[in-house]
Amino acid sequence: MVNKRRPRRRRTKKSNTDILFVLVGTVVVLGAATSANIDSGAINASVITLLIIGAVIAVLLGAFILYELRKRQQALMAVELRDVDSMNGIEFEDYLAVLFKARGYKVTKTPTTGDHGVDLLLEKDKNRIVVQAKNYKNSVDQKAIREAVAGMAIYRADKSMAITNSTFTVMAKALAVANNCELIDRVRLGEMILDFQKGEHSRKRL
Repeated sequence: MVNKRRPRRRRTKKSNTDILFVLVGTVVVLGAATSANIDSGAINASVITLLIIGAVIAVLLGAFILYELRKRQQALMAVELRDVDSMNGIEFEDYLAVLFKARGYKVTKTPTTGDHGVDLLLEKDKNRIVVQAKNYKNSVDQKAIREAVAGMAIYRADKSMAITNSTFTVMAKALAVANNCELIDRVRLGEMILDFQKGEHSRKRL
């Protein structure tokens, strides 16, 4: 039975951004107030009190942000292969981005439309890789391989890759071999997830 539980990531990210904005704004306002009072030589007890309150707020907000980031990281590390099966296409791409970033890749998501068959761009060690991501129940056919290979020229990449939570057909595998397109199927994806959960991802290479 497929577990329908889905990781909630986007709301936390938005919340962290809003909190950070408030924190920076608080620091800027306090800095401006302090500067103004220093210039006028009118630092008094009320200004000191305001600074203390601002510092306390900044510390509390900072602690909350760290807590939220840690909670988000724990949620991501709790994701299992069966959770991936219940993701939609965009969620699958987002999760793959997390896995690759953990391995030291700079990850760029392509536009939802007009992506020319490329979902992610990976960059590391001066190499660029185009990725075609397929969250399927059935086997992925050669069309995905053709799109990934064609995307190399469009995005000026050095390598192509196709990733799925399923398997690849025999024809897809043959086409991938002929075009030096790397394939990551359900088994290898599961290994990547386990490495991420164990914290061994930074020492792994594809």
